[in-house]
Amino acid sequence: MRKKLLALVALGSVLIMGCGKKEANVDATSLAKSLANDITYEEKLSHVDSEDIEDYFDDIDEGVSCIMYMGSGKTAEEVAVFTAPDEETALATKEMVTEFLEDQKAAFKAYIPKEAKRIDDAVLQQRGKYVILCVSGDSSTARKLIDNAFGE
Repeated sequence: MRKKLLALVALGSVLIMGCGKKEANVDATSLAKSLANDITYEEKLSHVDSEDIEDYFDDIDEGVSCIMYMGSGKTAEEVAVFTAPDEETALATKEMVTEFLEDQKAAFKAYIPKEAKRIDDAVLQQRGKYVILCVSGDSSTARKLIDNAFGE
């Protein structure tokens, strides 16, 4: 009887651990491409080289990678998917992106005010170790694409 009880306790422990929070692994490159290509933008978004990303996010934490697409600057449209080594670093990255958006909004408000509204409607999400930014005219589609990438 005791062996059966121990076996049940062990099985229960395995089941409980198996039902714990499972970290999603997403192909950041595919997600960024999907956000850049599967949403209609006013201007064509182009891939930003990794060394040029530092021009926009100069205080990005070490170990964080980014895939980014931007327009010419005539609009605020852009996509960025950051992959951090852990959730804590991702949270700091999201805060950095929030500050970036505030700066962008102030700049666009001065010379293209309608783009400041687009920034207000931007999608900025942290999902585990990922931070996703999409500034477009179609936040609903952006959210759906992100949900799909995460299997939701």
